[in-house]
This record gives sequence, structure tokens and C-alpha cells, in this order.
Amino acid sequence: MRRHHLDKEILVAIGLFGLCVLSCVPKKITEERFGQYFNRGLAYYNKGDYDAAIKDYSRAIELNPQYAVVYYGRGLAYAAKGSYDNAIRDYNKAIELNPKYDEAYCGRGFVYSSKGEYEAAIKDYNKTIELNPACAIAYYNRGFLYDAKGNYEAAIKDYSTVIELNPEDTTAYYNRGSAYDDIGNYDAAIRDYNKVIELNPQYPMVYVNRGVAYKGEGDHDAAIRNYNKEIELNPECAIAYNDRRVAYDAKGDHDAAIRDFNKAIELNPEYAMAYNNREYVYHAMGNYGAAIRDFNKAIELNPEYAEAYHGRGFAYGGKRNYESAIKDYSKAIELNPEYTTAYYRRGCTYDAKGDYDAAIRDYDKAIELNPKGAMAYYSRGYIYTVKGNYNAAIVDYNKVIELNPEYAMVYYRRGLTHFAKGNFKAAKRDWEKAVKLDPHGFAGSESRHALEDLKRYGY
Repeated sequence: MRRHHLDKEILVAIGLFGLCVLSCVPKKITEERFGQYFNRGLAYYNKGDYDAAIKDYSRAIELNPQYAVVYYGRGLAYAAKGSYDNAIRDYNKAIELNPKYDEAYCGRGFVYSSKGEYEAAIKDYNKTIELNPACAIAYYNRGFLYDAKGNYEAAIKDYSTVIELNPEDTTAYYNRGSAYDDIGNYDAAIRDYNKVIELNPQYPMVYVNRGVAYKGEGDHDAAIRNYNKEIELNPECAIAYNDRRVAYDAKGDHDAAIRDFNKAIELNPEYAMAYNNREYVYHAMGNYGAAIRDFNKAIELNPEYAEAYHGRGFAYGGKRNYESAIKDYSKAIELNPEYTTAYYRRGCTYDAKGDYDAAIRDYDKAIELNPKGAMAYYSRGYIYTVKGNYNAAIVDYNKVIELNPEYAMVYYRRGLTHFAKGNFKAAKRDWEKAVKLDPHGFAGSESRHALEDLKRYGY
């Protein structure tokens, strides 16, 4: 279940790095033009205009190439764009100029992590912690990598340190709970999920995860109560219906299980279809290893079974083993060149790796095969936004709304894109719509925050 939030937390970490830049600006900058380019580059970065930020940081470097903080700032912008090799070069230069620059090590660790180079990332987080033992981000991100590698005890230790540094960090409790779940310590998992709920009763997916932990204990009634709560907060949560279906099935209430299965299909046909057998149930529980073992057996029995390669790719994606996931999706496509979902999910995997051009090609193909597949337009629109192609993003988001006018997240995302273009009135309309459609869910919550920020602009 953790995969539903991991990307978000990494992006939060970038935002915090951006704030760190402010505290690292040299006190005696005499070059007026250098200062202007540097400060404007920072402003562009905070607005999400990474190309403009890179341009200004580069000008500042031309004027004075001796300030580590400028290379660090440009590295952040490159990282946000997914230009990881350029980011690493800039972090390297920042560290060369200032070997004790803990933020630069932390930023480089994030980039190595995004490239799937976990050992290099962990090494950088170790150095960050050596230089700054109170850097909660480094512990959190290192814990995340240990978690992805299956070293749950080490992950728990790092998440615990984050909690010591910040006792109200809901995400650390949430991820530590998931790690406890992975080692079968369901009581500890439930205690952490309880703390998340105490701090934020509307935290996305926490009731689903607590339900999974209760299911691990064999308490299917408690699991169902938690799934009910998630559905109350987010009636469009297909995962909650699917997991409740599993609990009903375990209790022998097959009629209720069928109703939930039908509802999950109605909400998200592609997602629900992925949970129509034991392998995908394992995936929903975060037990990727068991899912992969089952898919291996299916492939052994039938090497031409495209769906099994697709399913195993999905499980590898859950473990953040992107190269293996792409290999399996590619095999599924080789066996079935019209496998729309395989193109879509391979596109998602390229997206997660930061290979946006490859992702767009796969989303294009998914749309060609299924012009009514809203999620391919949505995902492609998101990448266009990341790349700064706002007009193309809005065209895709408009198409999503045409196909599914009740999908709150697309209004939230389109609002962000309008905001990036400076069209604050359109952004406000979209965020208000998201709040109306999803008052208790993630899209509504984030849109409310965005509307509060928008008030500062007089809207």
C-alpha cells in the first residue's frame, strides 16, 4: 500500500531542499547581477518553472562560479525535471567547492535513488547524516530505500529516528507501520496507524492499511470496519472496495464480496481487473514477493501468458524494480501488441524513472489503442506539466474531464497547471470543483490548501 504515497513524499523532500537554499545564501554577495540571477532562479524554482530557474542559475554561475549554493540550486531544478545526470554533475561541483555541504549530499542521494542506484543513494544519505545528524529528510529517504530493498528492520530504525526528530510526522508513522506489517508485526503496525489517525483522521489510505494489518491478525470484522471508514472518506477508492471484498470472501460472505468486486470494476476497470486472482491480492497487501512467485509459476506453466508477464511487471513496479518491470511489460506487449494496459503501465514505470519521453510514447500508444482510456490522458497530461508544456497538459486534462467529469484529481491537476500559467481565476474554478467532488479525499484537501494560498494573490 505504501506505493500510493512514496512519490509524493519524495517530491515533498525536494520542496524542503528548496527551502534549505534560502538559509545557505552567502551573506556578502557584492555582485548585484549575480544576486539578481540567483534570487530569480530560486523564485522560478519555487514556482515550478525549472527551465527558467536553470537558465538564471547558469547565468549566475557564469558571473561567479565559486558559490556551491548555485550549483546546488541548479541541481535541484535539474532533478525536478528528471535530468538526473545533469543534477549529479551539479551536486558533485557543489560538494567539490564545499565538502561539508550536507544538503548537496542529500540532494544527490535523492537523484541516485530516482535512478535506481540505491547503494549510491544510501552512501550519500549516510554522509548527510554524518554531517548533520538532525537531518530528518536523510533518515526518511534512507529508510524508504531500506524498505524498498526489503531491509525492514533498518527501515524501521530510520523511520523511528524521524519520529524522534519530529514526533508529529504522520508519514513516518505511516511508513513505519507498513514496514512492521511487512515483517508480520501487526500489533506494532496498528499502533502506528492509530497514531497517524490521531494526528490526521483523513490521512489517505491509512484505514485501508490498518484494515490489512487487522486482516493479517485474522480479525476480518475489524478489517471491514476500516475499509468502511476509507470508503466513507473516499467513496471512489477502488482499493478499499477490493480489499473489503477479500475480507468478505474470507468470512464466507460471497454475495458481499461480489458486490464490492463489481463496485471496484465500476470505479476503475483496469485496477479492479488487476485484482481478480490471488497474485493481485498479494500485490494489494504489499506482499510483492509472494505475488512474483505466483506469476513465476504461471509463466512456467504457460510461457506465452501475456497477462502473467504484465502482472509480474506490476509487482516489480511495487518493489520499485523498474528495469524488471519494464522488461516484463515489454514481453507482454511482444506477446500481445494490442495490450493497452501493458503500454499504460510501462509508461507509468518510465514516468517513475524520470524517462518522460519514453513514458509519453507509451501513453500515446495506449490512447491510440483505447481513445476512451481516461488515465492515459491524465498521466500524459501530468508529464506535459512537469516538462512545462502547459497547453498540451490542459488539452489532455480537458479530455479526461470529457470522459470522466467526476474525477476530482484531474481538476486539482488542471488547476495547478492553470496556476503555473498565471491563470489564477481558472485555477480557482478547478480547485473549487475538486473540493466539491472530493471534500474528504486527497484532491479536495490539496485543493483547499491551494485555494488558501491563492488568497494571497487576491483571488
